[in-house]
Amino acid sequence: MADKAAPLPLTAVSVEKEEEEEQQIKKKHVLADPPPFLPAGVRHVIIWALFNAGCFAFSIAYVLVVTSISQLPSWLLPPRTGPEPEEMTDGAVDAAVVAWVLWCVCVVSQAAAGALAALLELPRHRRLVLAYAALVATAAGHCLWAGLHFLFVVAGNPGGLSFWTGVNTAAIFISGVVDIICFRGLILGGGEEKE
Repeated sequence: MADKAAPLPLTAVSVEKEEEEEQQIKKKHVLADPPPFLPAGVRHVIIWALFNAGCFAFSIAYVLVVTSISQLPSWLLPPRTGPEPEEMTDGAVDAAVVAWVLWCVCVVSQAAAGALAALLELPRHRRLVLAYAALVATAAGHCLWAGLHFLFVVAGNPGGLSFWTGVNTAAIFISGVVDIICFRGLILGGGEEKE
């Protein structure tokens, strides 16, 4: 009777071993699959959003470092062409503070959406939604940048436009054009996969 009961545990153990081997093969197969394809439109939007967030972070760091060092050449210093806070009305100061805070929120949002779309292995439609969110946050940040530029530079110093004012204006214009190109790329085929 002991001899007849012995094969049962062996078959149960062999079935468990076979199941474990099958699961290991499935895990190896899943890990060996390439990551899902990232369409060109989505990839361009992700790069654009992360590039803009990086530029924003670099410019903030630059201004903080340069203003803390007082012995730098004048061409390295950030331009001081805007109106002094005492010259601005309370409404203009409030508008500038709100625009600055919203711009910071847009930069964090675009960086988060771009990073999630790039790093997570999501279905195509979810990556497309994250790309749209990153691009909307980027475009909103550029609109807020243009508003702050107008408020501080153009409205505060209408008679004396400097070199930095021109550079800033050109950068805002180019950013708007690239935003439109990225929207067009997403609309015309940002979610299509090519084999």
